[in-house]
Amino acid sequence: METFHIIHTNDFHSHFEYLPAVKRIILEKRENYQRDHESYLLIDDGDNLDRSHPLTEATMGVANVNYLNDLHFDAVTIGNNEGLGMNPAELTRIYQKSHFKIIEGNVFEKNTKKLPNFARRDYIFRIGNLKIGIFGYTAFFNSYLFNGWNAVSYEQLIASEVEKLRPQVDVLILLSHLGIKVDESIADQCPLIDVIIGSHTHHLLPHGEIRNGVLLAAAGKFFENTGFIDLTLENRRILKKSAYTVPSEVLPKDILQNDILSKKGDQIMEQELVIENSPGFGFSNFEKSDLSELFVLALRNYTGCKYVILNAGLFLNGLPKGKVTYREVFHALPHPIHPIIVKLTGVQLRSFITEIENTRNFLTKYPLKGVSFRGRIFGSMLYYGIEVDGSNAFFNHRKIVDDQVYSIVVPDNFRYLKYFPSIEQASKIKPFYGKFLREVLRDYLKNSYGRK
Repeated sequence: METFHIIHTNDFHSHFEYLPAVKRIILEKRENYQRDHESYLLIDDGDNLDRSHPLTEATMGVANVNYLNDLHFDAVTIGNNEGLGMNPAELTRIYQKSHFKIIEGNVFEKNTKKLPNFARRDYIFRIGNLKIGIFGYTAFFNSYLFNGWNAVSYEQLIASEVEKLRPQVDVLILLSHLGIKVDESIADQCPLIDVIIGSHTHHLLPHGEIRNGVLLAAAGKFFENTGFIDLTLENRRILKKSAYTVPSEVLPKDILQNDILSKKGDQIMEQELVIENSPGFGFSNFEKSDLSELFVLALRNYTGCKYVILNAGLFLNGLPKGKVTYREVFHALPHPIHPIIVKLTGVQLRSFITEIENTRNFLTKYPLKGVSFRGRIFGSMLYYGIEVDGSNAFFNHRKIVDDQVYSIVVPDNFRYLKYFPSIEQASKIKPFYGKFLREVLRDYLKNSYGRK
């Protein structure tokens, strides 16, 4: 009889303040396993990178890969944050020096229609007499297409993958960056899988869950917890499986360490000069400002569309007078959000405006969390090229016509907010996934103001 362990993390989102605590937990457990001569794997289940942290942005994710290497992770899968936040060339670059296996089977390079060179569909770890088979999938979004990827649903792949791997291994593990509901569905349909390590929906299963004979495990978000799985085997057959999580105890020195890492990222970004003689751009979360006016000019220049709707809460800081580096631009717009153009009929546009006005008072001070937003409050909705006067709305000073089609630039996270269902009814959505909002602003400043 032998015991095999899995240590797992997920949805770090570059919350480096939790990393020292998780490191202490991992090192202590690893020492215990080694003392007892018990085998283990260390796994991360995706959304490790988040470019809203200065160090991740400044190093384009290399800092995240370095800590995974330093802790000797054995395998990771990618999350939607990696796929939507970086194109194939960028992700390939940061994984060049990875010492771990990158396992994902449903996100392909758009140009080659193949898995990226850094990834493998599955991998069999041989640990002592055991064969541990691991495969992984990440959440599917159509918008991958606009960032150089072509993702397909796990449903098209999982049956053949399980059929191929199961006869070859003693333990079969799915790294699922798909969400709890999908994990439950897979467990119901695929009892041949032994363990599903879950993520994406930031769910925490403190004691795991056995569903249709499959062990579901998940460790929440941000490294607030570390997950552990214990498998007891005899003659390479699983007799018992269980899971638990350990909360992270963040010490004052851990917060200080995160501050140091953030400052390190800031120092790197300060090396990129944007403009030398800025007139200064103030910001507001409640009305139009110098910065919002500038940003709209940048969006118009980048997308070719004159009409813009955005929320003032996007702006976290203004830009100073004089020298402006990428550091200031980053902290003004830290969100991993892209612009999109939505095409709406006049009827749909009026519905969208009605949705905005009906939720305006509520959303203005609403502390929105998630959907790529990294601000304090959602802020007031701002119209550019559109006028609203009571029940009347005008587009370019003209009344909106029911069957005419109108193009408007909005932040792409509007698509995922329940407050604006009209966005998803758009006849066409054109994403601009080449740049985050801050990069649009940075490049406009460089090109329009120069380094005078």
